[in-house]
Amino acid sequence: MPLKKLVTSNNPNQDNSAIGDIQENTFSRDALSRFVFNTLEEAQSAALEGFDLIVVGAGMYGAYCATKLFNFTKNLPGYRPRILVLQEGPFLVHEHFQNLPRGLGSLYDIPLAPLLPEGQYKIINSDGTPEGQGVQFGRDFAGKFRPHHRCVGGKGLFWGGWTPSLTTADLDQWPAAVSAFLNSPDGYSFVSQEIGADYDIDRDGKEKDFIYGTLYESLLKRSRTVVPFSLASEKYSIDRVLQPPIAVKVEAELSGMFSPDKYSSLPGLIEAVREDIGLAAGSDRNRRLFVVPNVKVLNFVTQDAVVRGVRVAVNDPVGQGEVVWNNPLPVSEQGMVVLAANCINSTRLARNSFPRPAIITPERMGANLMVHIRGNYLWQVRRTILEAIDPTLVNQLFEQAALQVEGTAVDLGNGTTGRFHFQFYAAPNAGGNAEEYLYQMMPDRDDLIETIEKLRGVTDDLEWVTFGIRTCGEDFGDRNAPVEFGLSSSRSPNTSWMDTSPLAQDQYGIPQGFVQLVETQQALNLRQAQRAAAFQFIARLVNVSVAEVGNSDSNPDDPNLKVRLVSAVEDGLGTTYHECGTLWMGDDPETSVTDANGRFHHVANAYCVDQALFTTAGSANPVPTGLGLARKVARSITKRYQEELPFADDDAGFLNLFNGSFAGMWRTAGTANFQAITLPGQPPIIEAGLAGVDSGLGILYYTPKQFKNFVLRLEWKAFSIDANSGIFLRIPNPDGVALDNNFYAACTEIQIDETGKNFLASRSPQSVFGGFLEKTGAIYQLAPATQGMSKAIRPRFSAEGAWNVYEITVQDTAIAVALNGVEVSRTNIAPPLQTEGYLAIQCHTQIVQFRNIRIKELP
Repeated sequence: MPLKKLVTSNNPNQDNSAIGDIQENTFSRDALSRFVFNTLEEAQSAALEGFDLIVVGAGMYGAYCATKLFNFTKNLPGYRPRILVLQEGPFLVHEHFQNLPRGLGSLYDIPLAPLLPEGQYKIINSDGTPEGQGVQFGRDFAGKFRPHHRCVGGKGLFWGGWTPSLTTADLDQWPAAVSAFLNSPDGYSFVSQEIGADYDIDRDGKEKDFIYGTLYESLLKRSRTVVPFSLASEKYSIDRVLQPPIAVKVEAELSGMFSPDKYSSLPGLIEAVREDIGLAAGSDRNRRLFVVPNVKVLNFVTQDAVVRGVRVAVNDPVGQGEVVWNNPLPVSEQGMVVLAANCINSTRLARNSFPRPAIITPERMGANLMVHIRGNYLWQVRRTILEAIDPTLVNQLFEQAALQVEGTAVDLGNGTTGRFHFQFYAAPNAGGNAEEYLYQMMPDRDDLIETIEKLRGVTDDLEWVTFGIRTCGEDFGDRNAPVEFGLSSSRSPNTSWMDTSPLAQDQYGIPQGFVQLVETQQALNLRQAQRAAAFQFIARLVNVSVAEVGNSDSNPDDPNLKVRLVSAVEDGLGTTYHECGTLWMGDDPETSVTDANGRFHHVANAYCVDQALFTTAGSANPVPTGLGLARKVARSITKRYQEELPFADDDAGFLNLFNGSFAGMWRTAGTANFQAITLPGQPPIIEAGLAGVDSGLGILYYTPKQFKNFVLRLEWKAFSIDANSGIFLRIPNPDGVALDNNFYAACTEIQIDETGKNFLASRSPQSVFGGFLEKTGAIYQLAPATQGMSKAIRPRFSAEGAWNVYEITVQDTAIAVALNGVEVSRTNIAPPLQTEGYLAIQCHTQIVQFRNIRIKELP
């Protein structure tokens, strides 16, 4: 019998016509999806002014970031940004599938647009052959990714939940601002509580979490008597044993509150949408958050280093199928896009939408590709051995236990040191898989008591306890891997990378992605070290020899047998869902792709929030780090809508340089497109430039005196993403002098230009956008801005528009620039740049306003 499907309709008699029809199909009614999601047409008609933030992907990180963006901005005074979330796949289930009744594990295998659909990705080996077997350093591997679930909630609906954080040694290799955030109360600490991975103490002062009880306490105590240890000959050490960081919240935070169980970011997004609908009082025109499933983002329309539109294809599975929209979704003047499509997809979108300007810097997007190096081992340990080690375990082996074990491998090659960890499990009668047994113990209410009594009865007949270890080691990315368009003989066969090629396009005319995965010699050495460490750990834990731990041919009926190896399986490369690193964060735009806020160095309004941001992979599961980064990005974007706290009016020693009039104080040179503006209740404003046109080069300089060493504070605001202006420091007297290259060569400029336009013929025969030395916060042509910290653009004289705050410190040859409270650039100057001169404001393109210009001279 054919299934009854949903049809397009518009029934004015429905109870909630503002939201739309609740339709019925053969098995269900679509109430949940109808009350949460919208079609693209509905979202566009409700947001005639466009969207401020477009999030690509509603998986683990996209759903989380969109939720935080809504929550962080919903109470902002004045303007609240409007958010659109686009997800390629459909809505499937509303929470982690392990929170649902048992027997639904086959959800994992539903073919929802796998990661490698026809026409998008090809995995190749180092010799250029297509996906399949390759040989690297003497061992065979299958270069193949696991399929991702392209559905709302994404792989976050299915992930395992083991969530350690990156170690201090890992984060020392990351930008300092990122490391500081992740280690702050708003970073790992908050995320671990949010997802349920923190370890709880109950009201009696006892540990009480997903893992607790006699077996766990015994194994934790025992393991800490044998750890730490190191074997120099083996070049590894086991450093510490921790409580298991499993993202399951089993106890409510407050009386009368449900516990959230296994974490997924989707319930938070659903709740945010419902709250938004409530705040909108039934009017979609007032809403600020829309989620649209079944929309595939093909690429971004980018012009002059600014994303101006989003090309999409809409999939209507019960109607016309997949249809490419003729007109891209417009990105507003103040709009931003956020990539959260997973590491490989986000990188493909970025490379196909805004490649880095070749004349400024080599392409780096796609280098630094990393996965994790994993293995899985199972042992059976005789019950009597454990009871002899700890008599408290007698008749108490029906529970389950888990531990986090961390280690370090040294001298892996080329001076490389790597980290690994174990996910250790122990369970009675685990049927060969202690980890799977652990996560499937979710009895229905009807058989809850029976299940518990059955488990307690296990002890009577139990002969063996299953120990499982999943080893997880870090991979080592190559940030200098050549990733120019297309495959070529110049490719290094000994490194992993992702590339795109215009010679191979999908059905939409978009270059395909090519991925090479290589297990380097360093990674192979780490794999061997973590395997050896796992066997050594088990041997010490149960007080037997390593040889006994490695014996898989023993007879389980032998009464003298203490432990036997049941299985040892090494996971293939790319089978962990942990691809990361291809859009890595860094302070130097030349050697990284995104800044400490996840903003692309060379694009004015594009961010990333998924695992592509990782600087290093570490050995930890990427989820808590990825959520922490998504939280940081959401905080950064939110700050762009918030007014900066002004400096105090009574700051000692600061002189106000503008009182509302140019007379006797300020003089123009070159184009004279400057005006003084006075608004009621506000400080007087200097407006530089003209709207919608190239104003021509001109400066307005302060005439009463020249300055040498000082702190300069001022506020500025732009009204177009194309606005170009700057603050000139210690310039020569411009009176009667041509403002040519010779003049500018003696001036130090603090740039205001989100597009990063490079005008110098020495760098390019034509102007080039996306230059690092020419973006807002840069010391023009001398030092790049390490972070994009400018405020979101709003219309001229808009009450909601936030002012930016510059603090510029000049001491002899040293110059440091802080934008909105964060130092973004620093350098030392040399001749012909002057060390004493006039201060000036530039006009060039569009309008930039300045106010509260104050200076404090330094000795």
